[in-house]
Amino acid sequence: MSTRFWSRLVVGFAAAALIFVPGPPGALSQVAAETEEDNAAGGRIFKRRCASCHSIGRGVLVGPDLRDIHKRRDRAWLIRWIADPEGMAASDPEAQKLLTEWKPVGIMPHFDLSEKEITQVVAHLEKESAERARKHSERNESR
Repeated sequence: MSTRFWSRLVVGFAAAALIFVPGPPGALSQVAAETEEDNAAGGRIFKRRCASCHSIGRGVLVGPDLRDIHKRRDRAWLIRWIADPEGMAASDPEAQKLLTEWKPVGIMPHFDLSEKEITQVVAHLEKESAERARKHSERNESR
């Protein structure tokens, strides 16, 4: 069997495992990146692979702004999307809806990231979204 098959299988199992992690809301974000090193790695990956098309709280670039994406899509969905955008586009109604909305841009490329790299990117999106919300709140309070 191909490497692509095994990588999809591993990511699928990882996504399924994340769905069944017990704990209060927000606990899943702790599963993905427990260390600052993981958050920093996710930031580096985002800058290298994602930032040319996406921002986090700075508006639309080529693709959508990803601020608070974790509030619009659950972690398992995000992991599946990053791992296999083509497969999601073929089978997932929400992914198909996004592709219709972003049709001129086309589908996100497949970056062949490991499971750990994907969870680091998702954790980075969550952390940066929270940081931007905190800064926005502070600016509003100081007015």
